[in-house]
Amino acid sequence: MGDHGGWGTFGVTLAQHMTTAGFAVLKPFGLRGEIGVGTSFTQPHLDFLDSQYGVETYWKILVTPSMWVTPGVQVIFDPTFNQSEDTITIGQINARLFF
Repeated sequence: MGDHGGWGTFGVTLAQHMTTAGFAVLKPFGLRGEIGVGTSFTQPHLDFLDSQYGVETYWKILVTPSMWVTPGVQVIFDPTFNQSEDTITIGQINARLFF
């Protein structure tokens, strides 16, 4: 593979350290699907950038036997690439259709 100057094996990354942790509950409230919560910490490779923290939650709902819908929200504290903001909140909705 070779040495790429400490910037990652296959591409560029600005994260020197990244830690994530989370958990999910299957079939919450007796419904088909899962509810999950995750956290993250990222320390950038470049000294002039600040570290950021994040929390994410989602609910994966089985709508039909072949379709998932997953609404969620992510909150980023001290965002590395938007230092003028203390927090950024991102709503999300994903859909997955199985054939």
